[in-house]
Amino acid sequence: EDQRNFHGCQTLLKFRENQGSQIYQTITLETFLDTNFTAEDFSERIILIGVDRTDSASDNWRTPYDQRQDDITPGVMIHAQMIDQIIDIASGESGSIWALHRQVDMLLLLLAAMVGSGLGWWVRSPQKLGLIIVLVGSSTVIFSFAIFQADGWIPLMPHFIALSAASGYVYLCNQRLNSKQLAESVKLF
Repeated sequence: EDQRNFHGCQTLLKFRENQGSQIYQTITLETFLDTNFTAEDFSERIILIGVDRTDSASDNWRTPYDQRQDDITPGVMIHAQMIDQIIDIASGESGSIWALHRQVDMLLLLLAAMVGSGLGWWVRSPQKLGLIIVLVGSSTVIFSFAIFQADGWIPLMPHFIALSAASGYVYLCNQRLNSKQLAESVKLF
């Protein structure tokens, strides 16, 4: 249980893409040993020592900026991204990505299921129900994107699945109930 539950001590990492300017300066071990560096060369810098090759090291990971399936990022570069984010947060340049508490997220899931159930009960046409689910789902995407622009994170798919599954299930149950009532009323005549 303790390995799966981090008690809120985790955060999402904002990966920064290297856009032309070199965010991280790397030097090889041979260059380091062959060059006479002084202490001033390393002042006001954070030094990470690691392997930045992706061919032989086992500390390689996939990131959002890996374009192809075989693209991987060395672990030392991910640590550099983490340090960069910590410095940005400490300097006030940007905030960390926040997420909802588990209880609030569960309430949002329950609300999505309740809205979906209400839609499934209220709407009588499957085409209208599908259109309304698409419209509500689109507004959920827009809301989630707006939250993401404000450095927030709300999982989109669980809420959309709760909305559409609850509406579809209640709609089908309502249709079955109506068809049974219709069959019973026909038998009475």
